[in-house]
Amino acid sequence: MKINIEDILLDPNKLNDIFYNAIEDENKILADTLVKYIKDPWLIFKYAKKIVGDKVSNELEDIITQDPQISYYYALYILKEPFLKGENTIAQDPSFSY
Repeated sequence: MKINIEDILLDPNKLNDIFYNAIEDENKILADTLVKYIKDPWLIFKYAKKIVGDKVSNELEDIITQDPQISYYYALYILKEPFLKGENTIAQDPSFSY
């Protein structure tokens, strides 16, 4: 299947779908190529968990901090320690701050 990268970058839904599939297929090369265009905290978390297996860059952590639940899961499952950058976001959600 031939993919036109310009078409993908212009359609965020298509980009997210292709990125998600790359993660699920454990296609590290494609996931690493596309991650810089992803703005969805959940997809960044999935990338960290399944492709990287560890802490991601500061820029990607900034995206994760947009969601309290994902920030909590990132601290719990990826960092296995407090996610200082995400603490303010987590604190905004009573169930996750508890």
